Order: sequence, then C-alpha cells, then structure tokens
Amino acid sequence: MKAFTYNDYIDYLPIRKQVQKYLRKNKIINMNSNTILNKIDKTIIYSIQDQKLIKEFIQNSINSRIINIKKETLEKYHIKDKKNLIQEEEMEIYKIKSKEIYFIIQYTTKKNQNISYNILATCIKIINQWKQTKKENKNTPTIFPIIIYTGDIIWDKNNKKDLDKHIKIKENGIYFSYNIIDINNYTIKQLQNKNSIIFNLITFKKLNSYQRKKYLESLIKNCSDNYKKNKLKDIYNYFYNKPNCKK
Repeated sequence: MKAFTYNDYIDYLPIRKQVQKYLRKNKIINMNSNTILNKIDKTIIYSIQDQKLIKEFIQNSINSRIINIKKETLEKYHIKDKKNLIQEEEMEIYKIKSKEIYFIIQYTTKKNQNISYNILATCIKIINQWKQTKKENKNTPTIFPIIIYTGDIIWDKNNKKDLDKHIKIKENGIYFSYNIIDINNYTIKQLQNKNSIIFNLITFKKLNSYQRKKYLESLIKNCSDNYKKNKLKDIYNYFYNKPNCKK
C-alpha cells in the first residue's frame, strides 16, 4: 500500500507551483463532468461519507500488518486552504484520531489524469496545514491516497494487476504513487468476499438488475450487525422504493 510521507513532501516542494499551474489550467475539468451518475454511483458517494462504512472499507483494503484500522477511531478531516484544488463531493479525507495518519478516498467513474494531480495537491495541503499546527516531537504525517474506480476501461492496461499506480512529473523525474481499487481487476466473487458495504456496492456494477436485487436481499438477511443491516435496508428502499425487507 503506497503512502505519501513528509519526506515525499520535501521532495515535491520545488515543483508545487508546477502542480498548482496544472490544476488551475484543468480546473474546469471535473472528475465526473459529462457523466450522469446513476443510483449505484450516488450510493457509493454517500457511503464514503459514512465514517463506519469507510473504516470497514479501509480495513478490507489495507493489510492489517501496515495499519490495524479496526482498533482505531476515524474522524473526518477538512482542509482550510482549498485554493487551486478541484472541489469534488466524490472525495473524502479521514484521519486516525490522535495520530498523523490520513486517508484520501476518491470515487470516480471515469479515467482522468486530473484526479492524480488533485490528490497530490491535496496531500501537500494536508502537510502544509499540519505544519501550521504541529507540536514539538509530533509524528510527521503519512497519507494513504485511495481511488475507487468503477469505469468500463481498465485504469492501467499495462499493469492491471498492481494496486499501486503513479504519475510521473516528467520535468523532474519524480513519481507520485497512489492506490487504486479498479473494478475491472476483480471478479464478482472476489468483491463479494470483502466484508464491506462499499465493496458490496461496487459489486452491484457487475450485476444485472435481477441479480442485484437478490444479492441485496441476501446481504440484508445474513447481516448480523444492526448498523450495517439498517444501512443495507436504506439502500434497498432507495433502489426499489419498497418497505424494508423482512428480517
């Protein structure tokens, strides 16, 4: 799992103006511009705003030997200085409480190089903000950028099995690495084996309408966690405008 650290930040300081210039030039090109978001997309976007569901998602995305997120408390994190950032509702930032560990979660249905640059700029903003409030002997930030991609075209055809991707700042020979959950790299069974509502919703993209309904009903029936069960029922009601499924 790739992370953006304070050492990376120091390396990128000389090119920050270049990144900002790129973002200003492409600011009008939004992640989902000219894309009609369907109910599945809207539900995924809503779900990444839920702290419990995103914790479950991260737990299923990051090796517990790197971070045992199950034992941690997540809180939403807000950047005060949003100048030169592409503002999108499809991005959420979380922080582990009392630690300098951050997660940038970005959802997209389209391949768009602007996303990578925008996440890089967001990483720099997070560390800039940390520098303004840091205390003596405080640990430096570690940021995990994760893109959830559900488009039809493989994000990277040349290296489709690798979770870690990067963009190259050609003029400086620098790479910015990020992590991607590409729906095209998973089978339905692999997605269903993930114990996460967000992964369940990604699975919906691979199912037809009938399969989706049966799968959702099965998830509700077999769910033992009351919070998750209620969330799944809300999703069912949103999709089918029907009373909650029987317990």
